[in-house]
Amino acid sequence: MREVVVPENITVADLANRMAERTSDVVRLLVNLGITATANEVIDADSAELIVSEFGHKIKRVSFSDVEAKLDKDEKADGEKISRPPVVTVMGHVDHGKTSLLDSIRKSNVAKSEAGGITQHIGASRVLLPDGRSITFIDTPGHEAFSLMRARGANATDLVVLVVAADDGVKAQTVEAINHAKAAGVPIVVAISKCDLAGASVDKVLDSLASRGLLVESRQGDILCVEVSSHSGDGIDKLLDAILLQSDLLEPRARESGVSSGVVLESRMEKGHGVLASLLVQEGSLHKGDILLAGAQWGRIRVMLDEHGNVCETAKPSHPVQVSGLQGHLESGEVFRTVASEARAREVGEYRAQHNKELKQDKVSSSLAANGEATVEQLLDNARRDEEVKHFPFLVKADAHGTLEVVKQALEKAGASIDGAEIVILHGDVGSINESDISLAAASGGRVLGFNTKPTQQARGLAKSLAVDVRFYKVLYELLNEIESLLKRTLAPKTREVRLGLAEIKQVFPIGKIGNIAGSAVLDGVMRRGARARILRGEENDVLHEGRVKFLKSYKEEVREVSKGAECGIAFENFQDFSANDRIECFLVEDVEEVRV
Repeated sequence: MREVVVPENITVADLANRMAERTSDVVRLLVNLGITATANEVIDADSAELIVSEFGHKIKRVSFSDVEAKLDKDEKADGEKISRPPVVTVMGHVDHGKTSLLDSIRKSNVAKSEAGGITQHIGASRVLLPDGRSITFIDTPGHEAFSLMRARGANATDLVVLVVAADDGVKAQTVEAINHAKAAGVPIVVAISKCDLAGASVDKVLDSLASRGLLVESRQGDILCVEVSSHSGDGIDKLLDAILLQSDLLEPRARESGVSSGVVLESRMEKGHGVLASLLVQEGSLHKGDILLAGAQWGRIRVMLDEHGNVCETAKPSHPVQVSGLQGHLESGEVFRTVASEARAREVGEYRAQHNKELKQDKVSSSLAANGEATVEQLLDNARRDEEVKHFPFLVKADAHGTLEVVKQALEKAGASIDGAEIVILHGDVGSINESDISLAAASGGRVLGFNTKPTQQARGLAKSLAVDVRFYKVLYELLNEIESLLKRTLAPKTREVRLGLAEIKQVFPIGKIGNIAGSAVLDGVMRRGARARILRGEENDVLHEGRVKFLKSYKEEVREVSKGAECGIAFENFQDFSANDRIECFLVEDVEEVRV
């Protein structure tokens, strides 16, 4: 007899494995009990308890919260906290010089041979100072679509360096960065860049910052502010001193022993490594060979690299590293920790995966329940609205998980900004575009978007033979502009009617080959040749005909338009059955811009 640990929900195959019984025997017993289920079917704990007892085992039921609590109890974080290097996130508006500033700081590093470059994906770099101290910098993209990554960066940092260009001033993403830093409760050091450019005004920048609650020391405030030039290097040393001064006030501390934990900066597929995750260690020391758990993913660290790509064996608090060995991609901003055994990591990972699945199912069920309570009129109205929406299916592949997340968000935002369009993400993943991606796009009539990634040779040939539209991008702005343009071109433009004028028919004149002419008096606006017109009759304004004004005469002369108060003769295309006292409404039909303001 075994003690079988069973969560709130479990698959038939997993239950059989935990009992050490054959899956086919479990499925057969379920059928005998009147429950039709396959090996991958999820059953609840009550059904699982019935099965366990039938096989003669003892059940131990646990919940998701029990598993998490047991993990915290078993994996104790012991050890004395000591001083650690500060973690600084560089924020600001796009093109205000954040990356240039970091490059300049890196060049000023005394250990130039060890400085390396700040890679695009890890987004973190350590700077060693002459006195032996170090600072870890996290670079954050400036485009508004990266706001989520910026928010996560602020929550993983000790302080923020806010870069503001003196020639451009405080912009939308500058304000956004300030809000993220305030929400995270971290202090701000202001770096005013591009002070040597034409049109630069430091006072204007300080005024804008003051209006948003950031008073610098020169204005009797407590915010440190430094003027810097990435081009000449002026002010870089002062900025580093300001960061260290602020760090001394914060006194950041962490354990170097016990359980290691931190935050995931990025993850991507790397040839020869599989999933390569960029991590920032916050507590404890991370070692090659450690068993890592992040979200529902786990694995043993096979390779550990520092931010320069060099192999390392240990990473202490505030150190950024890249590791391989995990099973799947990690979400940017996910918390990781080391676990004592693979069995423990697998157990918690499976519980988390199942818990996430249940949350998604509950969300879908709630949505269906809400629709079930709707009236028939509401359901019909929803169906009509769905018919008016054109769906644009896309399959997205990117070189990194964080980038993929940003591209998907940007696409959804682009679709939401255009009436009548809905962007559907068929599939999103990291890595090269493969044949499976092309087949899925072909079957669904979708397009494939590659961001910093390319198709395999086989996928390229298949895309050509199946006529699948595959597009490649390296810059987010280009992708957004092209997709928005595509949506606007594809959608049929919406129209509106603009009334030109109203006339009343006084008398009908039959004229030879032309036929009947409506002798009319213009009551309002204008009558215009070639414009659309409808003929109305009676007090109810019944529409007799809608067409175009064939020609327009005034005093036997053909004219383009006749204004209010004048009389004219009007003929219509393919209609002559009008009479005195009928009215003529003249109008235009204009296209309406699709994008909402």
